[in-house]
Formats: sequence, C-alpha cells, structure tokens
Amino acid sequence: VEFEQQYYSPSDLSLFFELNGLDDYSDLVTLIGPNENGNEPGTEGNLDIQWLMGIAPGAPTIYWSNPANSTIEIDHILTWQYEIGNMTNPPLVSSLSYAMTESTANNYLGAGYVQRSNTQFQVLASMGLTMIFSAGDAGANSLSAPPMGQVKTCSPAQAMWPAESPYVTALSATYFTPLSEPICYKQAEDGGINCLENPLGEIAVGIDYGMFWTTGGGFSNISSTPSYQSQQVQKYLTSSNIPPSSYFNTQGRGYPDVATVGHNLEIVLNGNSRVLDGTSASAPIFAGFVTLLNDLRLNSGGAPLGFLNPLLYGLSQSNTASFRDVSVGHNSCGGFGPPFCCPNGFYAAPGW
Repeated sequence: VEFEQQYYSPSDLSLFFELNGLDDYSDLVTLIGPNENGNEPGTEGNLDIQWLMGIAPGAPTIYWSNPANSTIEIDHILTWQYEIGNMTNPPLVSSLSYAMTESTANNYLGAGYVQRSNTQFQVLASMGLTMIFSAGDAGANSLSAPPMGQVKTCSPAQAMWPAESPYVTALSATYFTPLSEPICYKQAEDGGINCLENPLGEIAVGIDYGMFWTTGGGFSNISSTPSYQSQQVQKYLTSSNIPPSSYFNTQGRGYPDVATVGHNLEIVLNGNSRVLDGTSASAPIFAGFVTLLNDLRLNSGGAPLGFLNPLLYGLSQSNTASFRDVSVGHNSCGGFGPPFCCPNGFYAAPGW
C-alpha cells in the first residue's frame, strides 16, 4: 500500500525476478489507483512490491496506490482503511511502510484521527486481515524531519503511528553481523570475547552500532498495553537498562512486535540495481512470510492467520524456538543529515 506518489515499474519488477533466479510473476499484480504507466517509479514503491513478491513469488498481489491530496507528506491512512474494509474480497495481508509521529498526527490529520484510525484497525483485525506496518527509521524519539518526525525532541519518547496501534503488527529492522550477542561488546576484563569468527546473527539497526539510521520502537502515549503482550511488557519493564519512567508511558502499547532484516537490500530502479535500507524493507519482507504461511494454511483447508499479535506473543511463551532472539541494539539516535542522539532510548533485551 503506497502514498506520496510512490509508483512502481513493472519492467523493474520483471528484472528483479530475473536477477534473483525467479520466474516472472509481474503479471500477477493488480493495480488500484494511479501509477503513471510505470514511468515514474519510486524507491519505496519498487522496494515494497519487489521484496514482498520476492519472498512470496507466485502470490497474486495488489499494488494499492493512494493519490495524494497535499503538497506535504500527509498520508491519509484512514481513507484507505475504509476502502479496504468495504471490499468484498480484501487482500489478506497488507504491508505499509509509512509512519508519522503519534503526538503530531492529529495536528496534521485532524483531532481524534489517530484514535479513529485505531478503531478502524480493530475492525480490520476482526475481519481476519493482517496489517503490517514499519516502525520507522528515526529511533525511539522520532528524530526526523516534520511532518513525519520531530527535530531534536528528546523527552518524552515519541511513538510512531500507526505502528503503535494495538491492532497492527509493527516491524523493526535488523542487520546481519557475527557480533550478535551482548558479550561481544564487553571489555575483555569484564568477560568479553572476540566474536568476529562467530556465525552470523542479527542485531537491531542503530547509529550507535555503526549504521547511518536507527530503527523505531518504544511505547505508545495513546494506546494502553494490550493483554496479548502484557507478560512480555512487564518482564521488559523489570529488566536492566530501561530508561526512567518519566521518559515513556509504562502503561502503553509496546512496539515493535517482530523484526526482519532492513539493511543492504538490493532492488531494481529504472533498470539499475541499487541497495536500500529501512524498516520500509522489513515490513514487506515479513508480509511475504505471512503470505506463504497463509498459502500453506489455505491449501490444507485452514483459515488465514488474520490478526497476528496474539499468536506471536503466545508463541514467544509456549515455543521460544519459534523466534531468533535479538538482544543487541539501542535506539536513542536518529535524524536526517548529521546523526543526533538523545540521552534515552530503548535497549533490545532477551525475550522481546
């Protein structure tokens, strides 16, 4: 699902399939909305459809392009929510890589907009639809340019909407490294070891871990902790290295829910290969995973997965081997241009 005049190129999609040794499934795309005949592809638009269909090749896919009605980056997500809710056969899985600071969204979109949107997400969840949103690329403090973010505002923590909604699945980003355990970052006298020869693992993308951007995550100041994650949130709140309670809403909905790789991902744009980063990549990748799982379930007579979060948090309790535990990362930094770091953010921790 796209906003901000983000179009895709069918020919770039075909070349992406070819370069990755896949059959050409570009004819399985159904277009809703404008696309400028595929002549003005955007990096976001191409990234989303290429990686979603690359993970789930052969799955019929809708490219939903929402026309812009503003000269600035204002994404009228609620309008799209109504449209998909009124469809007879809506897509089972939707991936959206768009976000806005929770505290300012109502200023740009109208009083009560976030709350009304969260209610509509609840409606879509009750319909058995999976909503997947990126958690943003500006850390826990939404350190990016307005209107999507805020410039150098460090307290309180600023959640990203719609990722903070209790009725969507929020995606954070990781990258591959052998330095994937906390012990890798300790000094030798404190028990640290050289991990450079270790197998590859994953850590959260962050400026203070060598990246040029920071994955989003934190706690909502609007939505309360949902029951499906209450155990994990309470455990996290008793862990070490959490920021002071004055910095964030300890009763809020915690996000992200899961993470996938979001660094050095190749796409095709205007016939040329290039690499991109962002939770904008993590969301469609995970949407592809869910699409594959739905395919298995539907072909065996089961129902689609629908609203994922109760299942995800339940599995984290009953079958910890279902997930790779990302326990290294910190998201106090962000910003466009020169990096800017706040005193507080959130550390990744075992179990969430």
